[in-house]
Amino acid sequence: LENASNLRTLELGDNLFQGAIPDWISNLSQLVELKLDFNQFSSSIPTQLGDLTNLATLWLNDNDLTGQIPSQLINLVNLADAQFHETELSGDLNSIFCEPENSMSTLTADCGGVDPSVNCTCCTLCL
Repeated sequence: LENASNLRTLELGDNLFQGAIPDWISNLSQLVELKLDFNQFSSSIPTQLGDLTNLATLWLNDNDLTGQIPSQLINLVNLADAQFHETELSGDLNSIFCEPENSMSTLTADCGGVDPSVNCTCCTLCL
């Protein structure tokens, strides 16, 4: 897979994959959809995902991901659907996704409740 540079869709959701999200995913430069939801990925989101500038869909929800949501994701100018909820991620999505030039149709994160781990004023759903 890591040499499939023309791959446009990678759906690996609900497979119980563990460990870190592989760095080589950033080599898939033509990806439009990356769905890694409902696994057991841990560690942080690789900053290299910000190099996938064709991405329109990024689902990382329902994983054991930790750390800050990388600011490099601001480079994903075509992103319309991003899901980060049900993780251990933290940080401020406002400076990454809530700028006026970003028109996200779906943005979910753990930004609800009394003490949310994520700050997001433009999320379409806060859990």
